[in-house]
Amino acid sequence: MLKFGLLGNKNLTSFNNDIVDYASCKLGKSKMLHFSLHKTRTTKPFEVVHTDVWGIAPIISHEHYKYFVIFIDDFTRFTWVYFFRSKSEVFSVFKALLSLVETQFSAKIIIFQSDSGGEYMSNEFQFFLQSHGIISQCSCPFTTQQNSMDERKNRHVLDVVQTLLIESCVLLIFGVKLCLLLFI
Repeated sequence: MLKFGLLGNKNLTSFNNDIVDYASCKLGKSKMLHFSLHKTRTTKPFEVVHTDVWGIAPIISHEHYKYFVIFIDDFTRFTWVYFFRSKSEVFSVFKALLSLVETQFSAKIIIFQSDSGGEYMSNEFQFFLQSHGIISQCSCPFTTQQNSMDERKNRHVLDVVQTLLIESCVLLIFGVKLCLLLFI
């Protein structure tokens, strides 16, 4: 097709790898466009607080916790982790965090960044945020790239937990001791 002038530049008469641009080939085969990782950083603590809920845990804790929620301050990257039994507790956990921020740090949360999870989207939760002057920002559904900080922190927390369980020889799956497997 290039030889007969049917592609792109009609002045090309021979195939030359240096001249041909493969961008259209790459875009034609891609399933989604490249996601930009550029984000603006905040200038002070609690300007933006990111959050995500993880769960249901495959093994329920001794205290019957099935979930955890993380809150990450964008400026300091300081992280709070709270454990709870049902997703309906996320709202009360957030109120406890807000109280902590206001009393211990004399600060206010400006923007609350979350995924579009139902635990954050309830009318009660959204009204509470509005009444406290907190801007609610939500990522688009099924775009974990927009919550990369939260997702990475979840992964980090879970990796640390797994490492501690392995090191302490705790049963990961009932009936199988991992330490025995490591030494066999």
